[in-house]
Amino acid sequence: MPNKKELRKAMDARLHALTAAEKETWSAAVCARLTALPQYQKAKRIMAFLNMPDEVSLDALIRDALQAGKEVYVPVCLDRTRLEAHRLEA
Repeated sequence: MPNKKELRKAMDARLHALTAAEKETWSAAVCARLTALPQYQKAKRIMAFLNMPDEVSLDALIRDALQAGKEVYVPVCLDRTRLEAHRLEA
């Protein structure tokens, strides 16, 4: 069984191998599943992340939340050990 470091390396390689179209498809699927959740639909505020190039994009989820009048927060790195939540404005 692979250890955590090996697993991360393997997942990173798989992410880098995805085409732009595949990333778009996966991102759309993730956002659709999240917006369909009753917890999301009831929420007045959510926290999401702004993606790096090889990560799932939550842009569609963020747009949907802002259009629905939800408060949207994203993590901001203050330094190597601290994060802070910042509110996005429409």
